[in-house]
Amino acid sequence: MQSPPPRGIPEFRFLTREDEAREALARFASEDVVSLDTETFYDPPTKRWKHGLTQVAAASGPVLLIDALSVPAQVLRDFVEAPTPLLAAHNARYDEGVLQEVGLNPQGFVDTLRLAQDALWLPSYGLLGVVQELFGVELDKSLQKSAWGRRPLSPEQLAYAAADAYWTLRAYHTLRERLQLAGHWERASKRASLAPRERDLLGEKAPPGTKKRKAAPPLPTTPLTEEELERVQRLKGWRLEQAKRERLPAYMVCHDRTLELIARAQPTTSEALLQIHGLGEAKVKRFGATLLAALGAPAAGAPTPVPGLASAEQSAEAPAQASTPQQTTEDGGASLGPLFSPR
Repeated sequence: MQSPPPRGIPEFRFLTREDEAREALARFASEDVVSLDTETFYDPPTKRWKHGLTQVAAASGPVLLIDALSVPAQVLRDFVEAPTPLLAAHNARYDEGVLQEVGLNPQGFVDTLRLAQDALWLPSYGLLGVVQELFGVELDKSLQKSAWGRRPLSPEQLAYAAADAYWTLRAYHTLRERLQLAGHWERASKRASLAPRERDLLGEKAPPGTKKRKAAPPLPTTPLTEEELERVQRLKGWRLEQAKRERLPAYMVCHDRTLELIARAQPTTSEALLQIHGLGEAKVKRFGATLLAALGAPAAGAPTPVPGLASAEQSAEAPAQASTPQQTTEDGGASLGPLFSPR
C-alpha cells in the first residue's frame, strides 16, 4: 500500500508481502546512507518484546514500512548485513538489538544520537529534541508506545513511523554537514559508528580472532531461600519496568541467572554490582541506581558512583553543562562533547 502524504508527513509505502519488500529494498541497496528504525511491542504470553515494523528511508522515494508480522525477517538479511549502505538510526543500539533478536547481524549502523551529542548543546538528545533544534519541527511522539503488534495499523501509526525514519535521515545529513564544517566529522563519525556486537547467530561461529567472553561461574548448588526467591520476584518486576521504559527486550536488561546472583549477593553499592557476572560497566551505569532501589538498598549505601561512569539518563536527557568537556554516551563510551555553542 502506498499512501499520499498528509500535510507535513513524508510519503510512505506499507509493505506486507515478501516479494514487494525484497524488490523495494533492492532499489535502496545502491544508496550511500539510509535511515532505519524499528517498532516493537510487548507480547504477554511470551513475556518478550517482539519486532512489529521496520522503517527504511532514503534520500528520494517513499519511506518503506515493512510489516514484520507478515514479511519474514530474513528478507532484511542481505540489506542490513551488507557494509553499505550505512544505516543511520537514533539510539542505534536499540534497533541493532531488535534485528539481532530476529537472527540478523547488522553491519553498518551509525548513531545519530551520538552525532548530535558531538554537535549540539541540548537538554535532551532524543529524536524529538534533535529535530526541534535542527529544523524547528515538533514531532508527535504520542504513538511511540501504541499497539504495534495489533493489525491493522492505523493511518496515524503508519504516518508516525514514516516520520521517525524520514527525520532521522535528515538529521544525519544536517549533523554531518555541521561536523564537516567544524573539521570534526572524521572523529565524530568513528565514535558514532557501531562495531557489531560479538554474537553467535544461529549456530554460526564468531569471526576468527574474536575474544571469547569469560565463562559464567556455576550457580550455587544450594537452593534459593524464601527471602531470596522474594527478592528475585521483586527484581523481575524491576526488570519488566526497565524493559518497557527503555523499549528493550527483558533479557537485554538482565538475564534470569544474573537476577539470581544479585538476589544472593544483595549488593548495596555500584562497585558491588560490578562484581556480579552479567553486569558490566554499561549496565551498572544505565540501570544501577534503580536496581539498587529495587533491592531496597539503604540511602546511605545506595548508588555509590562508579569512577568514570555517569548516569545514562544524565548523558542523554539532563541539561548539558558548559563546564563539562566530556559527556558519557548511552553505552558507556566517552563523547567528544558538543562542538557547537547553543544557537
